[in-house]
Amino acid sequence: MKRLKRMYHWVLSTAVLAAATIYYLIQRNPEFLIYAATLIVLIGLLAWADRSLHFMNSAKWGFLVWMIMHMAGGSVYIGKTRLYDLILIPLVGPPYQIFKYDQFVHIFCYVVMTGLMFSVLKTITKPQSNRLMFCLILVLASSSIGALNEIIEFSAVVFFGSPGVGGYHNTCLDLVGNLLGSIISAGILYRSNT
Repeated sequence: MKRLKRMYHWVLSTAVLAAATIYYLIQRNPEFLIYAATLIVLIGLLAWADRSLHFMNSAKWGFLVWMIMHMAGGSVYIGKTRLYDLILIPLVGPPYQIFKYDQFVHIFCYVVMTGLMFSVLKTITKPQSNRLMFCLILVLASSSIGALNEIIEFSAVVFFGSPGVGGYHNTCLDLVGNLLGSIISAGILYRSNT
């Protein structure tokens, strides 16, 4: 029963991913199908790691919320504007287009990823020994996952002729959003759990 309780986050995440994959198969969207393939591997790794790392519940729920936000971003339209392209707060205009839903999702995702990485890092080091250094390594580790995500996104362009999701400015803003999310999460963890 305890194991089932620990797994239901990952089961729900898999169900959301399965529904989104069916939708993107019907839409013939290769970019999001690559995301789906990547995410099923990630969910499997996280579910496997959760058995020994015991991820924080907030991070597991956050992962599920992020997946829903991510899948909606590529498929939900408000008028003729795709949710990922929606400007939430018009802070900076072209070519940066800040602050979009896409940037918010990246920040949120890396708040969550940093929470997951916290459980990984605390098994191989002692957070209390040097809290500031621990948080710096935590931010760098989480941000490197963000860089890997952008490489996967780029591979969709190279190997499948996907049109990409915004070019150089978008990629760099994604990386900035990932870093900001990691810093926010590490700051929260620094003040509470480490």
